[in-house]
Amino acid sequence: MHKFFNYLWKTLLGSLVFVVVLIAGSMLLELIGLHAPPLPSGADAETASMIFIAGTPLLVLSLVLLADGLMGWWSARWMILALFLWVGYGINSVVEGYLFTNISAVATIEGAAFTILSLLLPSFVTGALVVSLIRSGGWPPLFWEQLQKAEARHRSWSWLFRLILGVILYPAVYWLFGIIIEPLVRDFYASGVYELTTPGPLELIVGQLGRGLLFLGISLPVILMWQRNRSSLMLRLGLALFLVSGGYAMTTAYWMGWQLRVIHTVEILAGSMVYAAILSLLFAFPDRRI
Repeated sequence: MHKFFNYLWKTLLGSLVFVVVLIAGSMLLELIGLHAPPLPSGADAETASMIFIAGTPLLVLSLVLLADGLMGWWSARWMILALFLWVGYGINSVVEGYLFTNISAVATIEGAAFTILSLLLPSFVTGALVVSLIRSGGWPPLFWEQLQKAEARHRSWSWLFRLILGVILYPAVYWLFGIIIEPLVRDFYASGVYELTTPGPLELIVGQLGRGLLFLGISLPVILMWQRNRSSLMLRLGLALFLVSGGYAMTTAYWMGWQLRVIHTVEILAGSMVYAAILSLLFAFPDRRI
């Protein structure tokens, strides 16, 4: 119970900081001429803002879950968490939104740029706060030392094979669960409701491989600097990937039908847990016992 409340107040404080910095950063972007894109069709500005703020703890929780298991100096842990949030939520949301929606926030260059840049400062400030609140135990190793240890465990060809697998297995997992839910969501995409669209085969393949590269890139530093056992890594990394890659978005996209949101939430959760397990088996140190 003590750990729960410890997580809770740190998550809520991080959420407040994230929202305040996001608002300030968005105002700064407006001043330099980069304007916020219009809201999706059916979304009300006041309601969307309230739900966004209420859901922000889900984003910060992803950092708290990971920070509690990371070792390393403050600067390394800060960069790992900040990039995890910014790339996993900000850049990934634009890529996924571009593939599957016509929403202005991702469908235009200006909208995509505003979305990505507006989340940059909040991600790094919130990451710094979380790292400061949750300290690493023991003598912190350098990131490069951990990277060298990891490289020594496998030959070059083995590393190349594992990295390729780490990228291509993301779309494989995505398509597996996508096939399972396809009969349940087909009509939503075919009708174009909620500004949904279906990309062409080539666009889909390239886009999902790109997302696989993004998620591998933000997950590997977490895996290298993880100080707990592998099962803990699978669980926490899976939950963190779920929260930034779609769990938060599905929770706050109130203008979409609840059926579609529930189906995609379950799909994203299952896919994230499986992908985290795959990455942990491919790259995690097997001798962590903390």
